Amino acid sequence: MNVGELLGIIELSKDMETRFKAMGLDLEVRKAKEMAKQAKIELKEIDLIKQYREERHYEPITKHNPFR
Repeated sequence: MNVGELLGIIELSKDMETRFKAMGLDLEVRKAKEMAKQAKIELKEIDLIKQYREERHYEPITKHNPFR
């Protein structure tokens, strides 16, 4: 999934949670919360993968120390 889809899922699950609360469907409310939680976890994983890829190509700049 891409970031846009995951953000859509989070919004949808919030809407579902509100509707299910109004209907008194506690189990469905928990499912909607879990769906949002899983989408947020995936977003965090995507961010960590991007960060890893950026850091993988990082090479520190070293300067020659004339006093050594």
